[in-house]
Amino acid sequence: VSGVGSEVAERIGMKNAARGVKVRLDGDSVVIDVVINVKYGRNVGSVAKNMQESNLSAVQSMTGIDAPTVNVHVSGIEFEKPEKK
Repeated sequence: VSGVGSEVAERIGMKNAARGVKVRLDGDSVVIDVVINVKYGRNVGSVAKNMQESNLSAVQSMTGIDAPTVNVHVSGIEFEKPEKK
């Protein structure tokens, strides 16, 4: 199943599949957990919902699975790094 997670992560544009996406089978359904950081100043709820909807759509179109479960977990807030002089 980890190979599927890496493939899904690559197709949705995630840089580090091992850290950001887990795919598991739960009976007859597929559950995808996506872990993200949100940039400071963004609406966390909106970002998570948009990520969930876009991943759900991408997985459905790539795999033909009717209703996978996509869980988005926000692990932190990403702040801008100050520029070096």
